Amino acid sequence: MTPSLTTARTKSTTTLRLTLFLLFLSTQDVVNIVAVCLLIIAAYTVAFQKIDFLTLRMAWPILLLLVIGSLSVLNNQNFDTFAYSRDVVYVAKIPIIVMATIILCGKGCDEGVLFRAILYSAGILAVFYVATYYSVDGASLSRRELRLEVGRGYLLWSVSAFLIVAHKCILPDRALLRYIAKAFLLITIVLATQISTSRTLPLILFIFLFVWFGIRKVEAMKIMIVAALAVVIVFSFPPVYTVIGQALISTGIPFIVENVREMISTDFGSREQIQASFRSYEAFQAWNLFQGLPTFQMIFGAGFGTQIPLDTYVSLGISQNDQQIFQEVPISHISGMSVLLKCGWVGVVLYFYSVYPFLITERRNVGVTHTLNWALAIIYLYLNLVFQGIFSNLDLTMITVTLLVASRRIGFTEVKAPQSTIQQNA
Repeated sequence: MTPSLTTARTKSTTTLRLTLFLLFLSTQDVVNIVAVCLLIIAAYTVAFQKIDFLTLRMAWPILLLLVIGSLSVLNNQNFDTFAYSRDVVYVAKIPIIVMATIILCGKGCDEGVLFRAILYSAGILAVFYVATYYSVDGASLSRRELRLEVGRGYLLWSVSAFLIVAHKCILPDRALLRYIAKAFLLITIVLATQISTSRTLPLILFIFLFVWFGIRKVEAMKIMIVAALAVVIVFSFPPVYTVIGQALISTGIPFIVENVREMISTDFGSREQIQASFRSYEAFQAWNLFQGLPTFQMIFGAGFGTQIPLDTYVSLGISQNDQQIFQEVPISHISGMSVLLKCGWVGVVLYFYSVYPFLITERRNVGVTHTLNWALAIIYLYLNLVFQGIFSNLDLTMITVTLLVASRRIGFTEVKAPQSTIQQNA
């Protein structure tokens, strides 16, 4: 077998592995995802008698966070086994997914392999979503019912739309087939995104396009990441974001008012007001609990399993049939407050630093892989602010981390080969 044929077969196998893995992550079944990833790691370790310690270089802040949260619980008198186990699994899933992704990428992963895997998986999810939508008459459902019956939509759609716009890559090699395939895929993704009524997916696509057209140097990227990190930190802690948020609302700009009010509201006089501004309410409750902790726990946290008391009954759920009544919640949607409560100020520093090891910072030609990596870093920070971050069971976080790892690995292995395997459009 010739070397070129062997290389082509290796790339095809890697593409298939990554495609299946991305589809599997989209199921959002955290326990099974962690179990399968552990099996992948175990099989690799047994087969090759080694562990890829690149994981430690990418995920070391989260690993330390896992240690702090696991040990700090020794000072927690209100220990709950289920809540503790849940936090451990949800945080541990990040380094576990990182290691599994590195193994699945292997030596056959380049830009073409990764981008094809993204497009194939996004296309499958889009076709499935559209078919399900029309089979259940999605147009007659409310937005909440649509999420329950069909789903929220998938991050991979926004990533694929960006790749199709930014690249003259992928799919069949014959020009006509390539254009037909790309057109069909883009139309299907746009349709699926539109009927999903997701507000997050268009924002994510905007982030990709903003980075693509606006950031062309590593130095500019670093400034942008620091700026995004500063915004996330500001809006993660009630004493800070209350003042700044009120100032933003006073501008009267509809888009800002609509998207900021839930985050910074301090008016919790009725149950209806609490429901309408629940993200802000649970963050305030977490902050009030944190202020009553001893000094040691302020530094290292109260440990995994610590619950946030709501001091009232709050109904949460997608539909009336799915409603559940809560007096306390295990995590805050604003995940910085969850980390502060469970892992203290030391954990907060590690948590917000955790994005940096995923970044491509090598100085070489800036291409689509750089854009993918940098935009995903900003999205990672955004998810930490509004979607429970690493404590979430949504595919948003898991797929973002997977693509960050894959793009970082490509950037790391190709730093000595600055010529991209897929040329950027002129």
